[in-house]
This record gives sequence, structure tokens and C-alpha cells, in this order.
Amino acid sequence: MNLLKHCIKIYLKVLKACWVAFDFSKAFLFWLVFIPPYYAFTHITLLLDNLFFPEYRQVQIKQPIFILAYARSGTTFLHHLLTQSDEYATFKAWEIAFPALTARKLFAPLIAYFKHREQKTSSPTSYGHELFKLDTKEEEEFLFIHWFDTPVLALLTPLVFGNEDYSELCFNDEQLHQKLSVLLFRDCLKRQIYASSSSQIIAKPKNSLMRIKSLLGVFPDAKIIYIQRSPLETIPSALSLHKQLFKKLWGLENISSQRLQKHYQQSFDYCLAYHKYMQALIDSDAISPENLLRIRYQDLRTNLESVLQQIVDFTQLQPSPKLRETWRQACQSNKDYTPAHINESLESFGFSNAQISDAFDGIVHFFAPKGDR
Repeated sequence: MNLLKHCIKIYLKVLKACWVAFDFSKAFLFWLVFIPPYYAFTHITLLLDNLFFPEYRQVQIKQPIFILAYARSGTTFLHHLLTQSDEYATFKAWEIAFPALTARKLFAPLIAYFKHREQKTSSPTSYGHELFKLDTKEEEEFLFIHWFDTPVLALLTPLVFGNEDYSELCFNDEQLHQKLSVLLFRDCLKRQIYASSSSQIIAKPKNSLMRIKSLLGVFPDAKIIYIQRSPLETIPSALSLHKQLFKKLWGLENISSQRLQKHYQQSFDYCLAYHKYMQALIDSDAISPENLLRIRYQDLRTNLESVLQQIVDFTQLQPSPKLRETWRQACQSNKDYTPAHINESLESFGFSNAQISDAFDGIVHFFAPKGDR
């Protein structure tokens, strides 16, 4: 009941934000007309899975691997690298859009048609990330969209431009419905393992750091890989991506500078809260070393071979020779990596290096390259 109330509450907030930000627009009609039947269909077919695919409930999830980090910290690169040979269970974008096995059967011909056309529905790589190319691996954080429980939802809707608070999407562990939310997530992972040929899941619920207690409550043997990157780098990179996403979804000319700046400040505040929350958990030993591996983004860029070995030792993965060869090639090519996208400066978003260093005092030093400490 708590989760149902939460879903209705967030839905109404999104609908109101569509009206406040863009009046009687396509966004408002989309959420008014399309979203309710889509969500109803999704949850009805999830229920029907218990009738048509009851065996999925017997699946045992052992030592799931979760990759977490603040945005723009290399999670997509690492997730794709670890799962490149398809020997571990992951989700493709169309499978996240249709998490129910029943729905996948019903829509199989349609999905095959769109996959053949390689239809894209979001931002290209020149923006810094490519979302929802149907047949590519996507982040499992999007599964929480199906019950309105992820900060990603705010970015993909006009919610960030509305007048109402949406902190319940960000501070997940504090919410009464959170255990049920993670249990629904668990059942989606069970379905995916059942539908695949692997019993090992490697997932990227990237934004779920603020629900890490709930995750460990449901998955006590989880192996969490936490990538840490300086907010001096992640904040301008994330906001540059947001700006390009807003440009594609709504058109920047339709968004006032005041609403954009409000979002930039909210993102800054969330980033700070995100890191403080994790730092407090680490300092209090609330997370066992058996559950958590911390990786510096700088090491991911400059010492990938060592990082991969740390992950193998920590997770007890047994990658095939084919996958190890893929890793070896990645270690060579990673040395020459140059991002395809260009980030705007901190100053263009109204922040400065000194402001971030002061706000993140006690945390920033951990992220700095070894030579700069």
C-alpha cells in the first residue's frame, strides 16, 4: 500500500510538472494518456508471469554483482566490459522496457522489427551516453521507473522543472516502501536469470547508492563495486549530459534559465548528499568489506588490468578465456581513450572549483590522483 501511494503521488507530481513547465503540451498528453495504460499493462503482465512462467520464482540469486557510482564515473564502460561476452545475465534496453516475460512473448514480433531497424529513442554518444538502443545492454536502474522509484525518472520527465519536491526519488533508504521496491527489483532479476543461460547477474543499478541498505537487506551476499570519481569532474560532466538531454526532449528555448539553474543547484545538492551518505556508511563500517569494493576512477582509466584483477578476486568471477582476451584488448586500447563528448565548464553552470572543494571537504581528497594528494 505504501508503494502504491508513492506511485500515485509521483505520477500526479509529474503530471503537474508537465503542466507547470510546458502547459498543454505533448509531454502533458503523453503522461495523461499513454503512461497509465503502459504502467497497467506492465504490472498486469508481471502478475501473469506467475501463471505462465511460475518457475522463475524458484530462481536463487547468489552473490549478485552491483555496479554503483555517481553519474559519469565509468559505470557504463565497466559494466559493458565485464559482460561483453554475454556469459553473465544482463538486461538489454527492450527487456527493461518490458520486464515481464509474458509481455516479451506478446511483443516479440514487434521488438524484432524495431531491433532490425535499430531504432534509437534517446541521446547519441556525442552527448556522452547512448540510451535505449533496443538491443544494447542498459542500466538496471531503469527497472525502478516501473514503480516510480528512481531519480532517473526526474531527468526523463519535466519533474525537475516543476515546483514540487521530489526528494523521495533520491533518498530511497528513508522511504517506507523501499523494501517492497527492492523486492520487485529482485523479482525482475530472477526473471532475467530464468530467461538467460547464466545464473550470475551483473547489474548496474547505478543510482541506487541511496538505497544500499535496502539492497543489502534483500541481497545480503551482494558484491558491490563502487566507483569513486571527483565531483570536480562528475558534476560538469553530468550537467552537460542533462543539458543535452533537455535540449533533445524539450528544447532549451522552452525552459527558462531560472528553471535550469534550479535544476543545476538541486543536482549539486544531491551529489553532495550522495557522497556524504556513502562516506558515513564507510566510516561507520555499516558495509562489510565482503560486500564492498571501492575503485578510483583514475585507476579505472590508467590501471585497468589491476582493477579487473581486483574485481575477479572480490567477486570470485570465473571469466572465460574469450572474455579475458576481450579484457586484455581493452587494457591496451584504454590507454588511448579520448571521450567523444565535450563537457561544459563548472562556471557555465554557476559553480566554481573552490565552491565544490569547500562543500566536499573531507571527501574530495580521496578522489584526487595520487600525485595531487
